Amino acid sequence: MFIERSAGRIRRARATFVVLGLLPFAALAGWAVQRRSAGHREEIRGRWQHAVGLGMSIDAVEHPRPGVTRARGVSIVSPTGDRLAEFPIVEVETAVGEDRLRIDVVRLDARTAGAIGELAREWLRRDARHPRNCVIDVADVSWASTDADAGAGGEQSSRRLRVECVAQEGTRAIRATRGTGDDDLLRVVRSVVSAADGEAGERLEVEAAFEDVVPLDVVVALAGLGEGPAVVLGDRATISGRCAAVVDGEGSRGEASGRLRSVDLARCVVPLGARAAGEASVDVDRLSWRAGRIVDAAARCRVGAGWVDTSFYDRIAMALGCRPARAAAEGGGRRFDAAGFVARVEGGGVVVGALPDTPRALAVVDGAVLLDEPPNAVPFERLAWVLSPPSAAFVPAGGAGAWLMSVQPREGGDREASLPGNGAAERPAKGF
Repeated sequence: MFIERSAGRIRRARATFVVLGLLPFAALAGWAVQRRSAGHREEIRGRWQHAVGLGMSIDAVEHPRPGVTRARGVSIVSPTGDRLAEFPIVEVETAVGEDRLRIDVVRLDARTAGAIGELAREWLRRDARHPRNCVIDVADVSWASTDADAGAGGEQSSRRLRVECVAQEGTRAIRATRGTGDDDLLRVVRSVVSAADGEAGERLEVEAAFEDVVPLDVVVALAGLGEGPAVVLGDRATISGRCAAVVDGEGSRGEASGRLRSVDLARCVVPLGARAAGEASVDVDRLSWRAGRIVDAAARCRVGAGWVDTSFYDRIAMALGCRPARAAAEGGGRRFDAAGFVARVEGGGVVVGALPDTPRALAVVDGAVLLDEPPNAVPFERLAWVLSPPSAAFVPAGGAGAWLMSVQPREGGDREASLPGNGAAERPAKGF
């Protein structure tokens, strides 16, 4: 009537129950500890660093959902240890064929823009290294703004940004939008095309539209153009406008228009061995080029009150063919209350005229004409002479003067070939 029980069997049953109950808990606890360990953070950092190709540091790593890694305090550093970009929170979600990144805040300055631009060019060029598509959503992107309307040193209002990096056979593209169905802010398409001789070539198509005022140094750094333009035009210079360009085996061609604001006149004339003071704004109404040379251009420039040293003033007057002003120089410089001009490319030169509010005068002082309107078109050679430093043995020996001569219109011109509707900058392929 009684079931015989063995003390040994009971102990084994109890031990088995305890082991089977504790092992999953221990494994789960160990896995959780490992996920929060410095070793796991270093593993994530090493993987991301390899993908980016730059040094990186991460303060903390979390896993809020399956397949999602959230990193806090992410910094991208240069080989010398300088911080190039900082992101408070970055989430990476791995999906089939693509990676999705969500970034909460991006504060763009020239250094951060330069790092982001280099990453974008790396993704476009290195197909084998970056085979996966990528979608980046930024909830809050802004930059330090020096626009006169926003106030010097102010910060541009925050905007959402969506960047899509898509690869198809032989073609890679980057598209940036507001993420709200608006027109593209930036579209870059790199494709491999077959040349007439059967060799494969590269074609790069770029479309950009910046309606918001953006600091010039941010745009220059993002495009990888070096520090030259931003340094020459000043720290407060801003830019807005549109550009469409194509670069292939035939060279570059395209069209652009836009505005430059808060240009520092003093910084502009330093490479020319001159001195001046004042703030300028430039409106480029149209600019088209083909094979790297200007085909058509029209612009307006306006300068507030300022001054320019006498020797540089004389160089300008001589190059434009203007009559010298009767007003005497003051302290080695020529003061002006307002200056400006309208200019358009015509034939082998530039037609320069006065602004509507200063008829027949490029500069005025105390209600009198300081610099007359040029009577004839100004040849590019004369402009190149003005833009070359006085110490140059040959003009143009380099700098802005040599650049101007390298992009001046070809003899005879090819205006019709690059005007809108004639294929100057075809839209990128569909699907991007």
